[in-house]
Amino acid sequence: RERECVCVFRCRRPSHASLMLPIPCWCMLALTVLIYVPSTLKGIWIWRNKGEYNNVTPRDQVAILEGWGKRANAAHYNTLESFPLFLAGVAAVLYGVWVRNAGETYEHWANGLSLAYLALRVLYIVVYIVHTSERMAALRSVIFTLSLLVIVGLYIVAGAAA
Repeated sequence: RERECVCVFRCRRPSHASLMLPIPCWCMLALTVLIYVPSTLKGIWIWRNKGEYNNVTPRDQVAILEGWGKRANAAHYNTLESFPLFLAGVAAVLYGVWVRNAGETYEHWANGLSLAYLALRVLYIVVYIVHTSERMAALRSVIFTLSLLVIVGLYIVAGAAA
């Protein structure tokens, strides 16, 4: 069934859940929260290893980071860097699939790719923070590349649906 959305677009929503968002939107929200998990871990590292967290000039403390605290900071910035690419991919797929009512096959692909991206980013952050060897660093690079390919997949689904 079609129903008028709050926005200017027409989109399909299940009749049993009028406030239900498409899965890619939930993945955007989850990734927005996930961005700050490594940053929080960085703060915990500073507090545990230096005894205090300087909230007046928090960026000055990055120079003292070592070990997993330094890697958590790098994972935070890497997630920030890839976030806009995912947002653009989701925007394209939302337009191509939901606004244009492309069909369930495209919805399944969009949902699966969005969930895959989120899972890969969680795995990426974990591997980045705990890695201490060249093999783990190589695994991290593979996970990063796969996450970029998932974003490309979102664009392909959007293009095919449009």
